Amino acid sequence: MYQTVTIPKWIACRSYLVGTPESKTIIANNKVHKTILLDGPASDLYAFLCENDATSKENLEKYATEHGLSAEIDGFTEQLHALKMVGFDTDTEDNYVSAPLNYNQDAEEKSKGAIEDRMAKWAFGKGFLWSVFMELTYKCNLRCIHCYNPAFRGMEEISFEKAKEVIDDAVELGCFELTVSGGECTLDSDFIKIIEYARQKRLNVHIFTNGLSLYQNPNLLKKIVELYPYQVGISVYSANKHLHEKVTTVAGSWDKSVAVLEELKKYGVHSQVKTVQLNETVDTWRDTVELAKKYDTAIAIDVTLTPTIEGDKKTWSHLVNDEKLTELFSNPESPMYVGGWKEPPEIDVNRDGPCYAGSHTLCINPNLNVVGCVSLPLKFGSLKTQRLKDIWTDGQKNPESELYKWQHITLAAFKDCFKEDYCRFCHFCAGMGMLEDKLYAKSELLCKLAKMKMKVFYELKNKQTDKPYQAGICQMK
Repeated sequence: MYQTVTIPKWIACRSYLVGTPESKTIIANNKVHKTILLDGPASDLYAFLCENDATSKENLEKYATEHGLSAEIDGFTEQLHALKMVGFDTDTEDNYVSAPLNYNQDAEEKSKGAIEDRMAKWAFGKGFLWSVFMELTYKCNLRCIHCYNPAFRGMEEISFEKAKEVIDDAVELGCFELTVSGGECTLDSDFIKIIEYARQKRLNVHIFTNGLSLYQNPNLLKKIVELYPYQVGISVYSANKHLHEKVTTVAGSWDKSVAVLEELKKYGVHSQVKTVQLNETVDTWRDTVELAKKYDTAIAIDVTLTPTIEGDKKTWSHLVNDEKLTELFSNPESPMYVGGWKEPPEIDVNRDGPCYAGSHTLCINPNLNVVGCVSLPLKFGSLKTQRLKDIWTDGQKNPESELYKWQHITLAAFKDCFKEDYCRFCHFCAGMGMLEDKLYAKSELLCKLAKMKMKVFYELKNKQTDKPYQAGICQMK
């Protein structure tokens, strides 16, 4: 029989409104890749266990008695243990190899995503900051032809001391997720210290990297594995080595990135192939999907090329052509297939906000500016003179603050958008319009993609019903 209950090192968790009827705790088990949500007394109990690295059975039973849970405590604790959400002092498992992955099966991913999405909305509604995105540095060991980062890449990076301050503030504000990116985040001098501290605070850590530094430094990769991140995203632009390196402009980069995918699979780490399709690579999209399957990894595929942070549209010279876009949207094997979509609903421009940027999440760049996200460089403050918690708190109550103003706008503020049928098919991004033109402007590229998605959607739908497609036939319901 166990005498001590612990929170395992593979757990990421956050508790909210403990001791109230609305108490909630979200728990991500990054060993068995399962996320659960606890409510009420169950949430309170887990929050109690998280107060210390280890809780004696005597103290646990005392807590149960004080809260009227004596009859349920043993069964509930055993259930948590079976899910590897808690550990016992009698456990013998000490290796860091996670459970086998099979992310070609989407059900578990969708389940976790649904829990996190629901919790993100709930947390923001209660005044909590759900996630933080840190661009640790603009330094990079690739020179990708479509890169949106600044043309002049200084040596600025977020130091451990500043990152520690940000993490402390974020946790105080209720943050559950931390994403680190760049540039190439592993080139930050304090990269691993930052990840270690974030995991000590039980943040659910996402790492976006090209993998080159992890290949060159196996000890760094091993440290990441031992810290149980939620996900490691690896940039792979094509399953064809030559085409991938035509994008990265660095010889040998494909072999290194793919070798890291193989290592992540070996250790059971949840990985993701992050692939932006360019006109140079799109002919190999099927092979890239198969590459992801080979390494049991999720895949995030996109065709949206962001103008540079300075607003330069030179990246658009690499946009996928219309014929290939139609193929991506119409082929059932494509992750971008629209044939399985439900009819997009009417958009309520007076109720809906733009997106999660600046509301559910904040982004911090290497210059220590606090912005909406990497694609929405709308400045809300600077960590050179302010604390993150002060920027967020001011944004919750001060109508004059930029953050408050942004959090209280609706889609109606985008005067040129949401007037056409095809707008229902738009993967709307306020930052795209801002980078292409100005804040609140519509995006030329997103409009084009929305029109194409709508056209393909109704062509596929009408094939099933043997009805001819007519432009403009769809009406808002």
